[in-house]
Amino acid sequence: MTLKLNIQQPLAHFDLDINVELNADGIIGLFGQSGSGKTNLLRAIAGLNESSRGNIVFNSHHWALSSEHACRVGMVFQDSRLFNHLTVAQNIEIVNQLDLAALESLISDFGVAPLLDKRCNLLSAGQQQRVAIVRSLAAKPDLLLLDEPLSALDDTAKQQLMLALKNYSQQQQLVMIYVSHHIDEIHFLCDELMLIEQGNITDSGDCQQLLKRHQLLPHTSQVLDIDESSKQITLQLTDEAFAQLASQSAIKLSK
Repeated sequence: MTLKLNIQQPLAHFDLDINVELNADGIIGLFGQSGSGKTNLLRAIAGLNESSRGNIVFNSHHWALSSEHACRVGMVFQDSRLFNHLTVAQNIEIVNQLDLAALESLISDFGVAPLLDKRCNLLSAGQQQRVAIVRSLAAKPDLLLLDEPLSALDDTAKQQLMLALKNYSQQQQLVMIYVSHHIDEIHFLCDELMLIEQGNITDSGDCQQLLKRHQLLPHTSQVLDIDESSKQITLQLTDEAFAQLASQSAIKLSK
C-alpha cells in the first residue's frame, strides 16, 4: 500500500506545503519541533481544516480534501474529547463497529476493562487518553491519526500503550500516522517516518534509516559500576552516545 499526500494550507507564520509518497505499512511517524505543522497536517488529512486544499491517495482510494473521504479516517487528539457525562462503556458503544469478541479483545489489550463502568469525568488524564484510543479503534477506521496521544501518561503506562498500539497495528494491518516530538516514541513505534519543518516534509522513508541518517537515534547507556567512595559511575555507551561524547565533550544524563 502507498500513501500520497498533496496538501496546501496557509498558516499564520508559514504555509503548509506537503507533497510526499510513502509505503503505507504499519505505523508512519511524523516528527518535528513544536509549531512545525504536525497537528495542522493531521487535521487536513482528517478533513477538519476548511482552508486546506489538495488530495490524498491511500490504499487505492483517492479523494480531494474539499470532498467526502473515500475511506474512514479516525483521529485521536492530544486531549481525549470524551463525552464526560457518559461512562467509558457508553463512550465506546456510541462508535463501535466491532463484533463482541473483537471489542472485548481490544478493551483487554489496552487495559480499559476496569474502567468501563466509570464516568469519564472521574478518570485521570492518562486514563481518558487510553479510552480515547480504544474508542477510535472501535470505530474500525481504515487510517488512524494520533496527535501526541501519550503526552498525559507516565513512563510505565506509555510503554504499555506503545506496545499495545504496535501489536494492534500489526495484527489488524491498520495503518496509523503517529505524531510526536519525542524521538524515543518514534524509534520504538514507527516503520516509516516523515520529518517536517516549517510546513514542509524535509525527508521521508524507512524510520530507522532516517533516524540514523539525521543522527536522531536515541542515546542509551548501561550502568556497569557505581563507586560510592569516589562518586564515579562507569557507563557502557552505545556507538551513537560515544560519538556524541567524543564530538561535544559532554553528554547529558537523565534520570
